[in-house]
Amino acid sequence: MAKRTNLRGGAPLSILFITIIAFALHSCTVKEMREACPCRVGLDFSNLLEMASEQGVIRVNVTDSEGKSVFFKEYAADTCEHRYEITLPKGTYTISSLLANDYQSWKPEEDGIRLVEGCQADSLYGEAEFLDALGEEAEAIPDALKQFAILFIKFAAPVKNLRMDVLIPTSFISSKDLAPLPSPIILSDMVTGKTAVVGLPRQCSEDIIISFFEGRSTSPILSINLSSRLKEIGYDFSAPSLENIYLSIDFNAGQARIEVEGWKDCPIFITF
Repeated sequence: MAKRTNLRGGAPLSILFITIIAFALHSCTVKEMREACPCRVGLDFSNLLEMASEQGVIRVNVTDSEGKSVFFKEYAADTCEHRYEITLPKGTYTISSLLANDYQSWKPEEDGIRLVEGCQADSLYGEAEFLDALGEEAEAIPDALKQFAILFIKFAAPVKNLRMDVLIPTSFISSKDLAPLPSPIILSDMVTGKTAVVGLPRQCSEDIIISFFEGRSTSPILSINLSSRLKEIGYDFSAPSLENIYLSIDFNAGQARIEVEGWKDCPIFITF
C-alpha cells in the first residue's frame, strides 16, 4: 500500500522557508540602496552673513578625499539665504567657505582668489573644515574666522610723500582649504601724515619686508622684517583667526615698536 503524502504538514514549512529567504534578500537590497543614497548636507551661513556687506560674496568649495572639487558655488551676500541644502555622495570632504566683502580687491580664479595688484586685503572671513557625510544627513556651519590682518602704522611726527613698500610672499588663497600659496607681490603706497594702513592676507612662512623710502631714493631709510619679529612673540599666520598688528615708528629717535592687538605684555622694540 503506497504511503500518503502529508501535504497539510509540509506546505507551511516550505512557505516559511521561502519567506525567510525572500526577506533576507529584500533586506540586503534595502541596505545596498541606502548606502547608495546621497547625503543631504546643510550649508548654514548665519555666522558669515553677520560679517557680510551688501557687495559681499561667499565662495563655497567642496573637495573629496582625493582633492577633487565636487561642488562649487558663489552666493551674493545681499540675496543669500541663511541656509541651503545640497546633496553629496556619501563620503568625507573638505568644505571651505570664504566671504570677500570687497571683490574689487580680489580676482576670482578657478582654484582660489588672488589679490589684485595695487590693492590691499581686508574683510576676508571664512573657514575650511572637515565634513563627515557618511550618514544620511550632515551640517556645515562655517565660522567667520578672520583671514586677514590689518597693519596699523603710526609715525611719531608727520611724514610727507614717504614711499612705503610691503613685500608679501602670498597674495593667493586656495579655494580648497583656504591655505595661502606662494605668490609674492609688493604693496606700495605714498604716505603723508601720521598714519598708514596695510591690509595683509593670510601669509605662508616666508618673510614680510616693510621698507620706507624718501622721495625717489632707491635706498630705504628703514627696512623691517615683520614676520621674523612677529615669530619672536609667537604670532602665527596659520592661526585659525588673525589678529591685527601695530607698528609705531620714530625716525628722529631711530626707534620702532611692534605690538599685536590684545597682546599687552609682549611688544617688540627695534633700534635703527
